[in-house]
Amino acid sequence: MTGSCISYRREDTHAVAGRLFDDLADAFGRERVSMDFDDMPLGEDFSSYTERKLRETTVLLVLIGPRWLAVTDAEGARRIDRMDDFVRFDIATALRVGVPVVPVLVDDTPFPQAEQLPGDLGALIRRQGINLSSHRWRADVARLVQQLERLIGAAQRG
Repeated sequence: MTGSCISYRREDTHAVAGRLFDDLADAFGRERVSMDFDDMPLGEDFSSYTERKLRETTVLLVLIGPRWLAVTDAEGARRIDRMDDFVRFDIATALRVGVPVVPVLVDDTPFPQAEQLPGDLGALIRRQGINLSSHRWRADVARLVQQLERLIGAAQRG
């Protein structure tokens, strides 16, 4: 079972995701943190593989930066509104299968409002989140690690 999985938008929080991955890997071990599912076998169906991996995950961390909602596709439509958006798929799947979803607000990004989210992501606004600031990085990550230790420990005991 993976401890935590990081969901993020490359156009929004790519550098933050990499930095957080490294810090969480230092705290929990690389095998307990996943991002991007780089180990997906060639030819594997993305949706099936992602759902299987999320079912094995203790917690999904959703990095929400200033452009998270605003990133668009080639036609100018918001990607979060597309059913095939990877970030939307991660969150909707985790919510559906009962994986705890933790919004991680990057650099004081405001929490999305319910009307800004597609219906299958509506439950995201009821999830307790955490702020992660580049100015308070060490303290914020330490607080996140402390909270994750509780979640991961409870999952191992349960």
